[in-house]
Amino acid sequence: MANTSSDLHPQLLGSIKIPNHLLKNSSGLSCDIGGTLAKFAYYAKKSESKDETTTLNLVAFTRENIDEGLQYIKNNFLSVADDNWKKVKVTTTGIGSFQYKEKLIKVLDIEPKVLENLLESDCFVKSLEVLGKHLKPGELLEKMRKSDRIELYKWQQLMVKMLDAAKASGSLKTNMEIQIPTDMTNPEEEKEDNETIQFPCVVMMLGSGGALFQVGEDGKYTFMNVLNQAGRMFTGLGRLLTGAKTFDDLMSLAERGNSDNVDTMTHDLGAVKETSTPETDDSDPKSAKQAIEKSEATKKDSNENTETFDFYESMVDEQPNQLVYSFGKCVSKDKDDFKTEDIARTLLSNMCLSLVQMSVVSAQASGLHNLYICGNFISHPLIRQEISKASTAALKMNSAKNGPMNLSFVNHGGYLGAIGALLFAQE
Repeated sequence: MANTSSDLHPQLLGSIKIPNHLLKNSSGLSCDIGGTLAKFAYYAKKSESKDETTTLNLVAFTRENIDEGLQYIKNNFLSVADDNWKKVKVTTTGIGSFQYKEKLIKVLDIEPKVLENLLESDCFVKSLEVLGKHLKPGELLEKMRKSDRIELYKWQQLMVKMLDAAKASGSLKTNMEIQIPTDMTNPEEEKEDNETIQFPCVVMMLGSGGALFQVGEDGKYTFMNVLNQAGRMFTGLGRLLTGAKTFDDLMSLAERGNSDNVDTMTHDLGAVKETSTPETDDSDPKSAKQAIEKSEATKKDSNENTETFDFYESMVDEQPNQLVYSFGKCVSKDKDDFKTEDIARTLLSNMCLSLVQMSVVSAQASGLHNLYICGNFISHPLIRQEISKASTAALKMNSAKNGPMNLSFVNHGGYLGAIGALLFAQE
């Protein structure tokens, strides 16, 4: 019995409204097949509605289920599209579209010359450029979590206070300076606005692998780095460490874990308390009493005449839950001493932090203040949460010289390749 559309279950489903004139000459179908997922963007018929937009359907299947994905496209696109779509260039992108080229030609029943596979980064940049201009504010971008922005603000205010105290007490022996913005707006007082994409910017694309590139106002872009740390590495390393068989299994573990149980935090570095008794002649009660009174008097005199400031003590007291060493507790323990869930969460947290730190440093080195993160790796809510949390840590040392960094997620960011390929069909 043939599959029906109700029998098929895409891993990801979504939709986005595109102005009709952007799709005027396109076939109505494109795909981006990467290292893990096959993403499709399609519409069966351009809308005749008054708002002059067409709903672009977005679906994704794992590469292992590519046949199921193509069957879904046959049921939901080919069965309702007219034959004219085959006369237009069918655009694809991704390494998988090259690998499955013959399968695509056969299933879609098109001529080989009609199919064109484009560079993935071209398609991503095209999507950002076009959608940034035509979508309403707030439709394309999502800010990092407000709670994380508040934590960053409080940390920067605390650092100013601690540095002033260290200088005033004389405990800062060198001319060390940490430039921290002093004119930051408290996020609690900010009005939630609908953000639009700003160029020039740095874009971090995260899927099975990743890439960093700088995009100018004219749409031209430059590769800054190619990243091997993303979904594929996370899943592979997670499988070795936890035994989880799939990405979904690994994320399920991470959702129930706590990285604080594996990482070394500032509260783990509290002062070691030592108890001591003054040396006395135990046989002489009078001597023991005199020794204790002398010790207390010396301590009191010392406290009254010396004002000291310990930066480390202040940090441990004021910020007890700051990360110090990723996987730090593993140095003196074995794998079996930790819960599998905590290991999975720590791996995710550490990878997100590394990726964000790399992107922030790259943006700052280029003098850019806008950083946008996209790709299907960040489609999971927990990964967005960890990246938002990581951005707080990465931006804590953001200097006033470079100005504040604006970090946002791109909605539907995993489909930018497929959408961009469809937009390129116009040309």
